[in-house]
Amino acid sequence: VYRRAWPTEPLGSRWGNHMGMAFRYLPDVPESRAPLTTTVFPTYGVMFRAHYDTPGETAMLFRIGANWGHWDTDALNLVLYGKGAPLSPGTGYQYYYGPATEGNAIYHNRVKLGQPDLQEVFGRVDNELRDYGFGPYADYAAGSRYFPPEVFPDAGGEAWWNRHVMFLKSPRPDGANYFVVRDTFTAATPRPSWWTWMNLEGADRIRADGVAFEKDKAPYNRRAPETEMEARTGRVLELGTDYGAATWMAFSEPQAFRVRMTFDYDVGNSSRLGFAPEFLPRLPGKETKTIIESVGKPGQEYFYVIYPRRNGEPAPTVTSPAPGCLKVVTPEG
Repeated sequence: VYRRAWPTEPLGSRWGNHMGMAFRYLPDVPESRAPLTTTVFPTYGVMFRAHYDTPGETAMLFRIGANWGHWDTDALNLVLYGKGAPLSPGTGYQYYYGPATEGNAIYHNRVKLGQPDLQEVFGRVDNELRDYGFGPYADYAAGSRYFPPEVFPDAGGEAWWNRHVMFLKSPRPDGANYFVVRDTFTAATPRPSWWTWMNLEGADRIRADGVAFEKDKAPYNRRAPETEMEARTGRVLELGTDYGAATWMAFSEPQAFRVRMTFDYDVGNSSRLGFAPEFLPRLPGKETKTIIESVGKPGQEYFYVIYPRRNGEPAPTVTSPAPGCLKVVTPEG
């Protein structure tokens, strides 16, 4: 790992001094290759993967566990790469301080319960991997987030947010490798919720039922009142990127989507990691990302398909033949 990641890092640098043992322990051990598949990282989450080491690899990190350190609490967050492209890659969580952190870290792919700026819980047992199972054509994991009654101003008692993720895997890297997600809530008092997703690029790369949001109407590097947020209603979201692939989503019911914010993230500032700029030559100066959200009524669930697809690839057909049921028809069946 050291030779691949930091082959030019000089001895005596900051990382050489502070972490030399970790990076240089037994450097003469030969490299070995093993295919990476879906697995559980204890206290950290589940990594869904298909077609590792191919240009069309699809992977998703499902953050579950008590491993925080100085990480901010992105419980049950989803970090998505699909068809070899960074679709929703996250944002340097433990080092990022910028416009999108206003409102208590709303920039993750998560659900806020009760109010959009609800204080996060920093307990050690409030984020649990409840169940999982991995197979040749489908993987599954379920996580739960506990909210103690004290965090809600309504005195309505405790609550749980449960997120179920199923990964359907094609035999082919360019095939139908996609996810089905269901967010449910367990509480004596139903509360409204705020579902959010973060996409690379500006608001004009996001379409709701085929209609794009307008870039100039999106709040830029600032919080804005709800009345300023451009809204679209639909069942299908298309979130494009500059990397030859997009995230295609279909919900079981129409949703009212709106753009919360477009913000810039400085990825070229290597000083936060202690590296000189020449050791990170491939990083751009900044990334532009847009946060889209949907507000759910008290007790409402979210049930949807997340389908990474290359530009020009046919989209699936998703229908709801009955309440709580989705039928997905892809080019493979």
